[in-house]
Amino acid sequence: MIDSDTSPEHVGWAHQQWPPGSREVALLTLLTGLLFVGTILAFGDYHSTEYHFGDSSAYTDITSAIRHWNFHGLQIKQFWGYPYAMAAASGVTTISDQSSLLLISFASSFLSAAFSYRLWGGWVAGLFAVLNFDWMQRSFLGGSEPLAVALIFGAFLAVRRDRYLLAALLASLSTIVRPLSIFCLIGIGVVLLYRHEYRSSRVRCLLRLSLGFFTCCL
Repeated sequence: MIDSDTSPEHVGWAHQQWPPGSREVALLTLLTGLLFVGTILAFGDYHSTEYHFGDSSAYTDITSAIRHWNFHGLQIKQFWGYPYAMAAASGVTTISDQSSLLLISFASSFLSAAFSYRLWGGWVAGLFAVLNFDWMQRSFLGGSEPLAVALIFGAFLAVRRDRYLLAALLASLSTIVRPLSIFCLIGIGVVLLYRHEYRSSRVRCLLRLSLGFFTCCL
């Protein structure tokens, strides 16, 4: 008589319950991007769609102004963390500002999925990659959200490893990409206070970083 714990049906069910690995999450994220981009290409022009999506054109203009250090006539309506990252990518790779916008958002989306996998496992990371259509748009058409999320998740991962200075730096950088990231900094500070590190140099450094980067946002 076959033991129920080792029956083919039980083995198959147990196998299905295993969480996706990092490779599966990466492939799922890549497949999501390919399907999204392929759908746009099937019905229109991808570069035109990207340029007219959200604030992409404004970010491109800011990036161009940063690279040429000429801000005449520039209407500032966005935070500049994302354009500075785009300018750095454009300067290093010599690609266009519009291409650097996609490069940063693509890379940040994959980093966010990777950090999500490290933080919460394969099932959460897989759902994170495919669950939200707005996230897909900002990941594969350009937006500051993927960069901000990658920095925030990186800060969470650094906190989990007790690397608070790195966490504070990443969270501080995220505040100049998306201002609501200030709550990530506040959360790190609360954790340090909860652990009774009131006079720690890490707390003082966190406060300085918080004040400095949040001042840049105002």
